Amino acid sequence: MGAVALLSACAEPVDPCESEHYRGSDGELCVPWSVCEEDEFESTPPTTTSDRECAVLSECTIDEFELAAPTPTTDRVCEALTECTGDEYESVAATATSDRECADLAVCDVDQVEHIAPTATSDRVCRPVDAVKLTAGGWHSCGGSESSGWSCWGLDEDGESIIPTTTGAYTSMSAGYEHTCALDDAGDVTCWGHNQYSKSEVPGSLGNVTGLSAGVDHNCVVNDAGVVTCWGWDGYGQSTVPATLANTVQISSGGYHTCALDDVGSVTCWGRDHLGQATVPGSVGTVVQVSAGLMHTCTLSQEGAVSCWGNDLSGQATVPASLGTVVKVEAGGHHTCAVDDAGNVTCWGNTSNEQTQVPSSLGPIVDLNAGLYHSCAADNSDVVTCWGRDNEGQSTTTVSLEPVVEVAIGEYHACVRDDLGEITCWRSNGSGQGDVPETLGPAVSISAGPLYSCAVDDAGAVECWGYGYYGEAVAPDGLGPAVQVSGSKTHTCAVEASGAVVCWGRNNSGQADVPGALGTVVHVDTGDYFTCALDDVGDLTCWGDNEEDQLDIPGSLGTVGQFSTGAYHVCAVTDGGSVACWGSDYDGEATPPASLGHVVQVSAGGYHTCALDDVGDVTCWGLDSVGQAVVPSDLGNVMSIDTGLLHTCAVSDVGELSCWGRIVN
Repeated sequence: MGAVALLSACAEPVDPCESEHYRGSDGELCVPWSVCEEDEFESTPPTTTSDRECAVLSECTIDEFELAAPTPTTDRVCEALTECTGDEYESVAATATSDRECADLAVCDVDQVEHIAPTATSDRVCRPVDAVKLTAGGWHSCGGSESSGWSCWGLDEDGESIIPTTTGAYTSMSAGYEHTCALDDAGDVTCWGHNQYSKSEVPGSLGNVTGLSAGVDHNCVVNDAGVVTCWGWDGYGQSTVPATLANTVQISSGGYHTCALDDVGSVTCWGRDHLGQATVPGSVGTVVQVSAGLMHTCTLSQEGAVSCWGNDLSGQATVPASLGTVVKVEAGGHHTCAVDDAGNVTCWGNTSNEQTQVPSSLGPIVDLNAGLYHSCAADNSDVVTCWGRDNEGQSTTTVSLEPVVEVAIGEYHACVRDDLGEITCWRSNGSGQGDVPETLGPAVSISAGPLYSCAVDDAGAVECWGYGYYGEAVAPDGLGPAVQVSGSKTHTCAVEASGAVVCWGRNNSGQADVPGALGTVVHVDTGDYFTCALDDVGDLTCWGDNEEDQLDIPGSLGTVGQFSTGAYHVCAVTDGGSVACWGSDYDGEATPPASLGHVVQVSAGGYHTCALDDVGDVTCWGLDSVGQAVVPSDLGNVMSIDTGLLHTCAVSDVGELSCWGRIVN
């Protein structure tokens, strides 16, 4: 027991300091441990007899990234960023905590060319040697390639869409406001279309041209010596090339100004500058492409960044922050479009004609062009898609259809029904008149009003789409199964399977008040403010507006086999194959030619009329202001016809569609 007591007396005394304190130098004073600051770490831990030691965290330099994050007791670890070699590009950008990733640059195949040069952060873009190229002008568009040939669509009042033949092959085209220029494989330029200011008369001393650009009323080219030549209107000096300009590699003609890019990436602009469109900012960097729009200009830098300046009233010069690495930029009338290195298209600026609403169906894009109010793109399968304003068909490239069995023409659009019951509409779509509902079954009847379309499907359901101020584009509830529909300026009528007629829409002249004495109707047709119906015994009845005596059916008409209402006139085919017309006849639309054969169908348009005889020939008469009454000679054996306000269409016995006149030619 004594030994135990002795050991207890000699034991080390208990430390009187609390936790997280240490004894001071006098052995009695207790001091709290230090706390490391936010930018420090604990380099030496504390003990009961010593304080902790803190050190300042390391900072990674601009050429380093944080390989290992700091902890309370360890410093951060920095490592040098990987440097991409000359055969690589930065595929993933470095961050503060991750290294950059490099990828091998694409190598163009033997049948490809470098479409877009690589940058430090974007891959090389290759395209087929002869892929489709596009150009969008004021009211027309062109596309094609050297091997496949070229085509133009849209306005053709001055022949701007009619491509002249050449001894060689065209390698590129540029569509101006109402004219077109093309470069062939010999380096020669040809222009055609509107020729005010002699813009379609090519000078004879251009040299071997390598690039060209058509503006509103002037054109510019650059030859293989880097020399630029411009001609056409020079009211703002847009065709007067600066004397200091040299070594040009690309030229772009805008509305009333011109821009050139030289071989060191510098841009020079001249011409009209009232909105600053010709004043190049100093911050554009090294430029690889320039695009002059109507009153604004955009450039693409070597790093894939877009800069725009000039008119910005619709936001066309305000580049979206969300753009990726861009490979091409296009300045249009009041909008701008760009394609990035993944082939995605982004457009911004004025959208009144939906020119900035990029279709969701676009594939990866290899070419892009912006026109006055529309845009066009070509994907890597050479499929061309245009969108935006289509009043002259500048956004309608092709219409691919099964054999056509019926055509319906509105004022600014047309629709066809094929032998599978599918409906396709084209041209103007500003009111949705071309957006065929997905819920519509196979169609058995179609009709087109000014800004809307209607169809009856094989279940008898009537659907209309587009815009109607008076409700003409909304089929009424309770409409029974229908067999035929007819839309007009402000009202619509349908024939039910029972033979009854139902009308809706505007009724200011009684055009929607169906007479109670009608028999079993087999066909109804609507004029501007009147309606006519044919029953199953060949009797015709008309009602509504009678300002031009269009309701006054001739007493000698006899049994009617088929009829058609125009804007203010009516024509009918009797069971003997003769044609009678009445109502408005200001342009001779109600005076059938005496030379008509045995007619099987008549179609009354706005102010002209066409008839189809029993041998498949078409004859037209009346107003011919835009060629709507001049029948083409290559229609084949025609099976049906339809006339609109200023145009006509015919369907042949093999389902081929032909149209002439204005709007859908």
